[in-house]
Amino acid sequence: MYHCDRNVVFFKAHQQTAKKELDHHTKTLNKANENIQQLTRRNQNIETRLGKRVAFTVLGASRQSSGILKFSQVRLNEGSVFDTTTGQFTSPYAGLYGFTASIIESGSGDNNIVCDMRKNGSIYVSMVSQQGKIDHIRATHGWGTATAAATQYLGKGDSVDVWCNSETGTLLYWSSFSGFLINPDP
Repeated sequence: MYHCDRNVVFFKAHQQTAKKELDHHTKTLNKANENIQQLTRRNQNIETRLGKRVAFTVLGASRQSSGILKFSQVRLNEGSVFDTTTGQFTSPYAGLYGFTASIIESGSGDNNIVCDMRKNGSIYVSMVSQQGKIDHIRATHGWGTATAAATQYLGKGDSVDVWCNSETGTLLYWSSFSGFLINPDP
């Protein structure tokens, strides 16, 4: 009987050791599975972000009076994000965007430029260039230029445009407007 009790004690000790090892390996496997799932999610986020391509460059601006510039020539419109009929960029994704606008007035008048880059109709940055006069005579001749650059966060559906007031000359053909997605939200 003593020999049988000894075997039972040995078996129980061995069973406890095996259970501890099994618990350890189960925890290790669960942790590895969590890591694999996390890496899979990260990879999916990267693949999703890489698929979000947004960029535009337009030129050939015109306007009738105060208002949004309309650009007739599209050099790039990746993602079909710029609407030439409205003169507006609309963000397809939330994220960080970069924009530049160069306004060039080539008329023979004062070449004034008073324009704003706007986000959802509100001024974000301004562009002003006013050729000066000395004793009522133009001090400069040539084209007026003004440039703005802005980095801004946009939500999905936000719009960005270039708006000029009536002081701005009307020969704006050489002007351009560009924008691109820097980093989309995950």
